[in-house]
Amino acid sequence: MVSWYAMITKAMANLKSEQRLLAKPFKSDLWNYAYQTSHDFESFLTNCTDEIFDLGCMKSFAYNQLDYLVDDEGSLIVDFVGRFETLESDFARLADEIGLPGLTLPKLNQSSHKHYSEWYPAKTRKLVAERFARDIEAFGYRFEEGF
Repeated sequence: MVSWYAMITKAMANLKSEQRLLAKPFKSDLWNYAYQTSHDFESFLTNCTDEIFDLGCMKSFAYNQLDYLVDDEGSLIVDFVGRFETLESDFARLADEIGLPGLTLPKLNQSSHKHYSEWYPAKTRKLVAERFARDIEAFGYRFEEGF
């Protein structure tokens, strides 16, 4: 959620002043929804939960990642799940497997922000833990402390 929010707020900051006056300054209806519905990280988490038809399909900031990876019975429909935390090595592994050794990913849409755990006071930490409980359990996530 921190990455989503950082990416959208960075794009908002880069809008020209006349674009900021538009009801829909972005090409993405999901981003326009976030722009219209939130004014800070907490309101982004609490207000941006609707499903939005955007660029040909339904999207939501409230979807778990598992929603994209399982069938109606909850079984994984993919052979491999890469992790953002190990993106480079996971991508290298897959590139090797399909016969493209040495292929690397470009770094796009990078954001600069404090460690994700610092964004969450107790209230939003609880909200995210409940909303994304399936992902947290499936992928072994936990909030890191001491950053």
